[in-house]
Amino acid sequence: MAGTRTEMVDGVRITVVEDTREDLQDFLGTAQEIESLEGEEQKEKLEEIFGKEEEEDQDEKKKGEKAEEPEKNQEKETSPRQSSRANTDVVLAMQIADQAAAEAAAETPCYVVHGAKMLCSMGSREARLVVPLDHGALLEGNPQMTVRDREALTNIMCFGNCFSADNPKMEQAAVDATNRYNQEKSQGFWGKVRSFFMGSPKTVDSASRELQELCICECEPCFSEEAVWEEGNEKSQLGGEATLIQPDTIVCRYGGVIRIIDNGQNG
Repeated sequence: MAGTRTEMVDGVRITVVEDTREDLQDFLGTAQEIESLEGEEQKEKLEEIFGKEEEEDQDEKKKGEKAEEPEKNQEKETSPRQSSRANTDVVLAMQIADQAAAEAAAETPCYVVHGAKMLCSMGSREARLVVPLDHGALLEGNPQMTVRDREALTNIMCFGNCFSADNPKMEQAAVDATNRYNQEKSQGFWGKVRSFFMGSPKTVDSASRELQELCICECEPCFSEEAVWEEGNEKSQLGGEATLIQPDTIVCRYGGVIRIIDNGQNG
């Protein structure tokens, strides 16, 4: 678009820039040609000269940012559950059950019978409270229960999976998960290359606390000898033990808070 030449002015060499305007004229001619086109023809000509419009790139960038926003929001929503390893659905169900029990207790005690439903703050699902032999009292044909009915897997059944890192089964679950991951990783292309030079994948026999907190294991409730349901009805006893009422709680040795959410009287 511009040319240059060198001249001597008062003994000093200077460079003079000459604008021939040829390139500018070519550009203006092209612009006029594009302006005379319409619709798709004009768009195709622009893309031929300049490539895809920058606006499209900006739109794609905005779409990408919008797509990332729900993922970020989802991460914010799930992070408390991941950090605590507690089942938030279980906690919410406990709160709802507490409210319902409080309203019912204002009129009459909610006596607990065989088949009552429970939730554990460290468990993955509800479980049943049962009694092999009744204590001599029935409510609508169902055996009534006492604060001493708290034997693991005899009275208090399994809550599915356990999220507590205090559960001794958790370390083995973390070890198994690590070895399974290392084995599966070694089956890939780079894993096979690595195994060729460095041998079979390493097998571990221990896991850190941090890794255990990211795993789950099988639930098996466990209670100390002194553990009993905390809120019995002392005014109503069976065999010298306070009767069980909703919403009584008991704490598992591994940290889970177990709470009765349905007294079982409705089957």
